[in-house]
Amino acid sequence: MYSFLNLPTGSLLLEEVVNSCGREGINAIIDAVREKFNESQQEKAAGSVAWWRTREAILFALASLSDQLHEVEGLGLTSINLGGLAEQMVTEDIRTGVHDSPFLYARLFIFVAKFSPVISHGVLEHFLSAAIKVVGLDVPPPVKVGACRALSQLLPEANQGINQAQIMCLLSSLTELLHQASDETLHLVLETLQAAIRAGGCGYYRLQYFHGLACYLA
Repeated sequence: MYSFLNLPTGSLLLEEVVNSCGREGINAIIDAVREKFNESQQEKAAGSVAWWRTREAILFALASLSDQLHEVEGLGLTSINLGGLAEQMVTEDIRTGVHDSPFLYARLFIFVAKFSPVISHGVLEHFLSAAIKVVGLDVPPPVKVGACRALSQLLPEANQGINQAQIMCLLSSLTELLHQASDETLHLVLETLQAAIRAGGCGYYRLQYFHGLACYLA
């Protein structure tokens, strides 16, 4: 795909390919994605410790093109089966332990949020539960940022599957996370708290939120 350190530059290049070549460009990118995905599978099976870098780059590339991919899929201009492709990747990568490949996990959460419209309800529920759990774990900050981004987008869309115990656990973890948030991540944590409160739909949760926020500001 492209160097781990040059992901943003590669993303701009892919966008230019799509803008210039349209459907043919998208089909070429998807073909390359499938090829690189298979290569990363082989690397993983061979015991390579860097297999996840290729997969992380794939997720980044697709997420950066999510708007264009959703558009052409909706117009019926391509037969890439976006939902099937997305689910193939996320169901494979979720089996990887968060402590084994934290940066892949971080990218995975963001990817799922971007492609939630074409991912099945059951898979989304699984990722919601995983994201809730991750927020409370001792994992690198990028993983928690990715989980919060996914939660802030997916929680408002979740109808069922998230119980009150999970919401309480999430609120507790997010309130604790407020004390660790930087200026760059504070807004994201607060946004995720707001989504969790609305998903809970209970006055008690609102009290918990305001209590945590008051403690943070004190």
